[in-house]
Amino acid sequence: MKSITCRFVSYFLLAASAAAQTDPTLGSTWTSSQPQNFAAIPAEGAPGGFTTAFRATTTALVAGQPWTPQLSLTVPAATAAGQWLRFRFWARSRTGSLIGLIHELAAAPNTKALDTVVKLNDDWKEFAFTYQSLAWPSRTAALRIRLGLSVGAVEVAGIRLEDWGNATAPPPSLGFDPYGGQAVDDTWRAAAQQRIRQFRMGTLQVSVVDAEGQPIPGATVEVEQTRHAFRFGTAIADGPLFATSADGERYRAEIKRLFNYAVLENALKWDFQNGNGFPIASRMLDWCAANQFPVRGHNLLWPAYRYLPANVRNLRGQALRDAMENRVKDATSKTRGRVVLWDVVNEAVTNTEVFQDAGRDLFWKSFQWAREVDPDVGLVYNDYNISNTRAGANEAQRLSILKVIQELLDHGAPLTMLGDQGHMNNPLTPIPRVLETWDDLAQFGLPLEVTEFDVVLGGIRDEDAQGQYLADYLTAAFSHPRMESFLLWGFWDGAHWLSAQGAGLFRRDWSRRPLLDAYERLVFHEWWTREKGETSEAGTFSTPAFKGAHRIKVTVGETTRQVEVALGESAAVQVVF
Repeated sequence: MKSITCRFVSYFLLAASAAAQTDPTLGSTWTSSQPQNFAAIPAEGAPGGFTTAFRATTTALVAGQPWTPQLSLTVPAATAAGQWLRFRFWARSRTGSLIGLIHELAAAPNTKALDTVVKLNDDWKEFAFTYQSLAWPSRTAALRIRLGLSVGAVEVAGIRLEDWGNATAPPPSLGFDPYGGQAVDDTWRAAAQQRIRQFRMGTLQVSVVDAEGQPIPGATVEVEQTRHAFRFGTAIADGPLFATSADGERYRAEIKRLFNYAVLENALKWDFQNGNGFPIASRMLDWCAANQFPVRGHNLLWPAYRYLPANVRNLRGQALRDAMENRVKDATSKTRGRVVLWDVVNEAVTNTEVFQDAGRDLFWKSFQWAREVDPDVGLVYNDYNISNTRAGANEAQRLSILKVIQELLDHGAPLTMLGDQGHMNNPLTPIPRVLETWDDLAQFGLPLEVTEFDVVLGGIRDEDAQGQYLADYLTAAFSHPRMESFLLWGFWDGAHWLSAQGAGLFRRDWSRRPLLDAYERLVFHEWWTREKGETSEAGTFSTPAFKGAHRIKVTVGETTRQVEVALGESAAVQVVF
């Protein structure tokens, strides 16, 4: 394997004032996954005194594999949780290429402290990305420069990693743009608001009469929404859901306060508890039913061997086919009437080995088996990097997803909904482009869900930018006529797969992030009906209202009556005094 020697510098902040520069990894090397695509070159015109750079040329893209090709360096030093690091370098690309910058655990599950994408241009530019490390022993983590995001050539020089320890004021990032240089404007907003009024609101009419049926003018009518028809949900984890601690109490209370829909994060997956976890899932489903939460099942099949239980992982041929059929039918039977839909197959574009070995027909047969067992449950294909285009870096994967959806329909799969996971990372996708990707999904004539939303900036911290993007993305989702639900993939850093990147609405100590402010402002204020008025001479009061459940209080003199009503396109209710 070809190696390219690069200077790897570590800066340690001392308790005193100035930083003492050390270089514990001098002589460390970057190794390339495709040596023929890399070359050491003079750093022509590079600022900063660098004389040598490397040029990487990418000639073709592999869908869902931004690491093909990439450069890697094993980090010799250990890092502590919360330690501030800064990945710094100079780069340019005359082909306007994208590159990915990664600092991750080198082996599964490849947890990432930094995961960002940069768009380069003709001129040398300095970049520096500040982030917090995880607790990794020496030689267990790696830095990566991913080059499988664009066809073209890039040049990089002066790579170094700076260690700023536990600094209370770490140095800023340089050259960071959450959108990666893409054009961002507000031209989409007016049309989105119009669609929200058109698709998410109806007309609520209240008539107030006396015992003889005569209208009562001047009655006071108060309308307060109690539940959305649109589903706003979250993934829930079994640990905190059943914890008897203060965190457990808060976790349950916030689920009930903030959401009306749920997905079990792991408990319904085939390999949960090595295939023996259904008792936990059943208990979670009971809790959701008791608290009036419809549940989406996630997932029946995830077609890669690493996602199968240990006793299935080594099966092949007919034995594997039989195991998959049994899995689909058994799980669908056990959850009949307890989940409203199932992710039948999850991520079949990037997880293909099971279908390759056991038969491609299992892809659509899994939907047919589920329908045989439960004629009423919704059946979903779910995938990622649909609206998360990352400035075109995920375009090959997105187009492949459209092809596999068509493949399912062509083979008679009883598909009823499509799921866009919505894990958003920088470069963030401008909202007009998000809407276009959903229009592409809508061509199949099926309802849509955002199934696993979170927004992070690759480990780079800008909580205001995260909050604004959640507000914009959620507005777009609520405005799209095919969208029926929006789920977060967790809401608290104490139980979130991207807690190290600050993805929760709440921090670990339950303090609020701008993400929570954005969510509450929209879901419970801007999109929440609160109206008050008086009946007309005809004894009626009419108001536009958001679809869902409403409580109506009518007061005539000293007497108040209260009724509940569910609003669809329109609802009329009569209150008798």
